[in-house]
Amino acid sequence: MVEGGEIPYKPEARERLAQNRQHLINYDPEAACYLPGIPRATYLPYPFQIVQGGNDDMLMVYEYANANRVIEMRAVEPPPIDTWMGTSYGHWDGDTLVVETLSQGPGEVKLPAGVMDSNGVTWLDRSGNYLSNTAVVTERFTKMGDNHIQYSATIDDPSLYTRPWTISMPLYRRMEPNAQLLEFRCVPFSEQLLYGDLLEESPTPAEGSAPSQ
Repeated sequence: MVEGGEIPYKPEARERLAQNRQHLINYDPEAACYLPGIPRATYLPYPFQIVQGGNDDMLMVYEYANANRVIEMRAVEPPPIDTWMGTSYGHWDGDTLVVETLSQGPGEVKLPAGVMDSNGVTWLDRSGNYLSNTAVVTERFTKMGDNHIQYSATIDDPSLYTRPWTISMPLYRRMEPNAQLLEFRCVPFSEQLLYGDLLEESPTPAEGSAPSQ
């Protein structure tokens, strides 16, 4: 998906990338059921729905973890806070919807294995690639027919990369009759990772007692 085949990390950013790759399960926010951020939410293996009404703001609703984001159809301005999904501003360039997303990141939160800073906790995939809360992600949605959209996302983050870089892919409409979003609640799958160290050891059954069923 990466145009040119390589993400242009700065040398110091590659050090964090190497650290991520040594702890893929414990450090990946998806493993902890945190919201995936942009553009990762677009290409997770779960569908999403675009809700559009007139010339008003748009809503994108994702099956993964009930994630959603509002695309505010107005001029870009600095968001007041960082959030997992960032703040998105949109406008039309002809028939192409252009969306800029800023300020991704949860601020100071404690991730598994003691990760405490907000730099790099928004991951792009399960291989440890990441962006920081200073990144500007510019997406372009171009309708190519009734059933698919050409999608691209350019990531500009001078703190991590030597230049802006782009991913691109087609997005396909789900064609099943009465297709709808289902619930994918990932919290039950993450509880052991997040809270396993708080669980007490199971008591040892008394000698001669029957095991519980």
